[in-house]
Amino acid sequence: MLLSPRSSRRAIRASALPILWTLLLGSAGCTGSLDGGAAGPNGRERTVEPTPFTPAPATLHRLTRAEYAGSVVALLGTSITVADSTLPTDTPLHGFTTVGHSEITITPLEVEQYETAAQEVMRQAIDPTNRDAVFRCDVASEPTCLRTFVARFGRLAWRRALSAAEVDALVALATGIGTSLRDPWAGAGYAISALLQSPHFLFRVEIGVPDETTPGRYRYDRYELASRLSFLLWGAPPDDALLDAAEAGDLDDADGVRAEAERMLEDPRARPAMQRFFAEFMSLDRLDSVQKNADMFPEWSPTLRDSMRTELTEVFGDVWDRDADVRTLLSTDVTYVDSELAAVYGLADPGAGMRQRTRLPSSARRGGILGRAGFLAMWSHATVTSPTRHGKFILTSLLCEPIGEPPPGAIADLSTDTDTTPRTLRKRLEARHDTRPDCASCHTRIDPLGFPLEDFDAIGRHRLLDNGLPIDATSEVHGVPVDGAADLGDVLAEDPAVGACFARRLFRYGFGHVETRGELPGIFAIEHQFEEQGFGLHELALLLVTSDAFRFASPPVGDCVDGDSRACTAACGAGTETCALGEWQACVGDVSSAETCNGLDDDCDGSVDEAITRACSSACEAGVETCAAGAFGACSARAPSAEICDRVDNSCDGTVDEGFAAVGASAGYAVLRAYHPSCDGATETVGLECNLAIHGYCSMASGVCGTSGFGPVEHSADTAAVTCVASTLVSTSYSELSGRHAGCTAASPYGPACNAAIHRHCAALGHVTGYGPVSASGDAVEIACTPNAVVIDSTYTELSAHHGGCTTSTRMGGECNAAIHRFCGSRGFVSGFGPLENSGDVAIVACVRATP
Repeated sequence: MLLSPRSSRRAIRASALPILWTLLLGSAGCTGSLDGGAAGPNGRERTVEPTPFTPAPATLHRLTRAEYAGSVVALLGTSITVADSTLPTDTPLHGFTTVGHSEITITPLEVEQYETAAQEVMRQAIDPTNRDAVFRCDVASEPTCLRTFVARFGRLAWRRALSAAEVDALVALATGIGTSLRDPWAGAGYAISALLQSPHFLFRVEIGVPDETTPGRYRYDRYELASRLSFLLWGAPPDDALLDAAEAGDLDDADGVRAEAERMLEDPRARPAMQRFFAEFMSLDRLDSVQKNADMFPEWSPTLRDSMRTELTEVFGDVWDRDADVRTLLSTDVTYVDSELAAVYGLADPGAGMRQRTRLPSSARRGGILGRAGFLAMWSHATVTSPTRHGKFILTSLLCEPIGEPPPGAIADLSTDTDTTPRTLRKRLEARHDTRPDCASCHTRIDPLGFPLEDFDAIGRHRLLDNGLPIDATSEVHGVPVDGAADLGDVLAEDPAVGACFARRLFRYGFGHVETRGELPGIFAIEHQFEEQGFGLHELALLLVTSDAFRFASPPVGDCVDGDSRACTAACGAGTETCALGEWQACVGDVSSAETCNGLDDDCDGSVDEAITRACSSACEAGVETCAAGAFGACSARAPSAEICDRVDNSCDGTVDEGFAAVGASAGYAVLRAYHPSCDGATETVGLECNLAIHGYCSMASGVCGTSGFGPVEHSADTAAVTCVASTLVSTSYSELSGRHAGCTAASPYGPACNAAIHRHCAALGHVTGYGPVSASGDAVEIACTPNAVVIDSTYTELSAHHGGCTTSTRMGGECNAAIHRFCGSRGFVSGFGPLENSGDVAIVACVRATP
């Protein structure tokens, strides 16, 4: 069920039972009309007529993945974690996930994902190794422990003090489930789960209250201000000190807000929070999907992409630490390199596993972030650079200057050129735009900003030639001649529009909405003060949190003024109804008694049997029964059922999808590349990336029963056949696998050595054998061990009879995959993989059965 924005906020205020709130909530979008292009930050473009400042409407901000994970750590400590994969996917809008999470509704699937995440956190919290640190008392033996914990933890989780009724409801829920399960710790865990599934945790609830000093305007209340502060400056909920300050009234004026903000900016949590903003500001998530031609750029790898991302975020962290002019990002020579990135830059190798802060020599002519490999690679193509992409980012994201859509019929692909005369990419672009005046109108603004970066290739290495011809990296920016990235950065680092644009982007990210026309006078004032203060990052944060736009909101549109009341007639006689969120609420009788499950309005509040629940359980899990119309409904706990192929433990025996055989599937590279773009049949047909793609397909694709898979066992053109199997996923590391076979390392993550290491590791764990890696990150690696296999001694001579390309010269790869698959098929098996071990002509393989 999806609710309107106004209904969502009303539901949050009126709800009584925390564990059910998530099921009632459907919408996070509560913003008014947006005008993102009203004016640029550059004074030359401010054409908006002077108008009084009008704050934006209050809204609900759903926690992003980073904010959810940061909240869990802040609440429960670093030993409790939540995986990104268990949470709903972030959806950026207008450049930022914080905006997307203020506008997009919650789907039923996302409700289930939040429930799964809360249950996983609950299990970790009540684990004997963690629960003493989490609860700080013994729930099983200390009568007041549970109530004390709920009040303390709930205050931090919901960013406000809980009412006595809320504490009572949570304690009753936990006690009832604990009694039913005969485990008070499990019951206490459900209190955590309920708190984390509540909209009061999942959303930063910002409703506001009427501002007594300015009729017709709302101000955020003390708790709401504390949350706005902590999530902007820390990306996490308020700590006890900030909540104490809010309750003491210290946030009631701008001076008090500034004092708390200054304390928070000195806290180590501020740096990573600002780095997350910078990562979104720079669109660094694009690096995850950037691919380069393997023949031209053999050094391109996931670890190099990570190094590039880390360099850029650490360079920003350096500017943050020094509270320097934000524009020095465009001119700084500070860098952070590891072995891979040092090789790209031509710097000394800092040593294996080391990351070093150093400075780029002036001869590198890279300047600040615009000359860094991450930025250059991110906006280049797979084989060539892109002055247009580079220039567009600078124009729109660093200068906040809008550009229109390409004209109809515009063709961006230069491969369609009929002129085959050898030319640089720059000359080809200029020729293309000279023949299309409608294109030139925008490209004369865009391309001059990208041309100075042309003396770097598609992964950011310095170069002198393009297509065998000398590169021209000169241009003119703001009327100033520039030659290369360093000159470009120096010119932009002197431009006030860059600082103003950065301020506007942080405003949008931190406030979670596109700036409205009514906010523009306040934004212009912030930009002006930011410039006067020297564009220091810390001062910008302080200007934002002390601004009227941060502290005030427009009132909700409705039929009444919040706080007003009037007489009414309730079921029990005379009563009162109160205005909230612009609407009259239910009539509440003047005399009431406790609500019971009897179909009557015992408490005379206009609702029958509200918030009446009791604990229940099944063989699978604990649950809740809810009263409706005088009777308790079915238990929400899941009951055991027959196992089906759906990746759920339907039978509640601790095993998923047991009893299902290995199955062959014709996935095709068109399907596999959706799970990993490199496994596309061109860049890669067989290898580590295809392992990851097949694992993703077998573990996630609809209608496929398998926890993982291997292959391609046959492939040609865009066809790829794979085998999905029910395996046990095992987390290990290359350091551990190298102990099984010295040749299997993070530097050599795929090949016969790793096949042998994985086979031996799985066998040592009691499985028949295994394959992989099915996922890898740095030294960490995940493999798939399978008991449903038979190890068979074979030879390359025997295998070559099934595919002539599988010999002692090839050892493994697409030809041997097909040979082993056919060899196992000839013996009545579904498929097979390997070689698990090989030496000379010996090739040991694994065949998987058609039945479990």
